[in-house]
Amino acid sequence: MARRSMRLVEFGKPFQLTKEEVPTAPKGGAVVKTEYAGVCHSDVHLMDGHYPIPLNTVLGHEIAGTVHDIEPGQDLKVGDRVAVHFRCGCGDCSRCEVGERIACLRGVKQDLGSTDDGGFSDYVIIPDVRLLVKEEKLTTAREAGCDGTLMWGKDVDDDTAVTEAKKICGSLGGFAAAIDFVNVAATFERIEKILAEGGMHVLVGLMGVGAPASVPLMPYVMSCHQMASLRVGSLPQLKDLMALVAQGKIKPPPISHHPLENVYDVLVDLKAGKVKGRAVVKL
Repeated sequence: MARRSMRLVEFGKPFQLTKEEVPTAPKGGAVVKTEYAGVCHSDVHLMDGHYPIPLNTVLGHEIAGTVHDIEPGQDLKVGDRVAVHFRCGCGDCSRCEVGERIACLRGVKQDLGSTDDGGFSDYVIIPDVRLLVKEEKLTTAREAGCDGTLMWGKDVDDDTAVTEAKKICGSLGGFAAAIDFVNVAATFERIEKILAEGGMHVLVGLMGVGAPASVPLMPYVMSCHQMASLRVGSLPQLKDLMALVAQGKIKPPPISHHPLENVYDVLVDLKAGKVKGRAVVKL
């Protein structure tokens, strides 16, 4: 049995398919058999060399699968379905111990999918079993509903987006909160238009990469809008998210599945704005 991996061997170039032996779990860690790996815009930046990472790395930091190998005596066992938190940290400092590994006090920068091999592979080595979050009732969660969904793209103008937001939100007149996972000028400025008074505008991730955006100061202040940013969610937040999914309180966006060998082409499409919803590698 071999492990297939799509390796980044040259920035901006197609990945190379490699085959290796299936790894075994390191001490204190595990090996996860990848079932799904999300294709993220951060992978585009890594692929193009915008951030310094070693070549010959396997990208893909949004990982879900089953435990393939693990030391005895852990809370998890072989066959358990898990989601993986990719930020490793040192694992021992006071912040890492409570799951805030993005803020590791020792400054350890170890991430699955950049410094270490990630999910665009049949099997992933997990250096610390505490990075695994057991999945519960995901089939039910996929059929969950929500109060309302507003989808837009290049074919939807601002006036249409504002009208739809007001229709969804009724007497509130806009959204109480909006989370921007794209972070480009167009989405930034549009969100300011669809928020209700006192609304919270949250920016998540690194997609903008220096792209400027403007906020009309008078409407912003008069509407009492608030703004916050988040680079990466913490391990406790991933656990909270998985609980919400299991309870059927989160509806996923449109999802398209792709074979492992096509992941580079999918990233090219994502970079070009051709992906609707989320693209996921299905192994």
